[in-house]
Amino acid sequence: MANDKLFTRRGWIGAAIVLPAVLAASLSQPLVREGELADVMLDVAAWLILGAGIFLRLWATLYIGGRKSTSLIVDGPYALCRHPLYVGSFLIIVSLAVFLESPVVLASALTMAGVYRLFIVPSEEANVAAIFGDAYHRYCAVTPRFWFCLARLSRPGKIEVKVTEFLREFARAYGLIAVGAIAEIVAFCRSLPWWPKLLNLP
Repeated sequence: MANDKLFTRRGWIGAAIVLPAVLAASLSQPLVREGELADVMLDVAAWLILGAGIFLRLWATLYIGGRKSTSLIVDGPYALCRHPLYVGSFLIIVSLAVFLESPVVLASALTMAGVYRLFIVPSEEANVAAIFGDAYHRYCAVTPRFWFCLARLSRPGKIEVKVTEFLREFARAYGLIAVGAIAEIVAFCRSLPWWPKLLNLP
């Protein structure tokens, strides 16, 4: 696989881009005062975005979990776009930006998406193309890389589910809900006088 090291370390690369921004936002003054209508609306939006990201990752794992190298999956979320797992992960990072009311975290999410788009996704697609050849090229020709094409939604009556992979993603979903709760708590604590506000970032 081209850029194999980048692909295998994609999680660490994403963390290296996003986590410093999350830490910086946590040590900055909140943009919106706690308890205001705007704060409540942002909290609701954050939970909805986080839920959408988790749902998309669970849905995609139902179809592709444990079969990435053995089957070309073109149904379910993979009929809508070629990389629903990445889209789900992006939504989860965006939800952190909304929880923390931080343009800096949002910028880091966009930076991470750009790095993935330029380096990691092409590496993965080259590997899949090497395995599935013309069938994958035909799939790419009609399926957007990231943007959803709802007209292509395909819902087969029955799918084979790799239970181990799905349960692993399900456990990860619980962890992500906990991350959302922690982000909510941090956002609240930033409004308290004892919380350290060492930076002045938006």
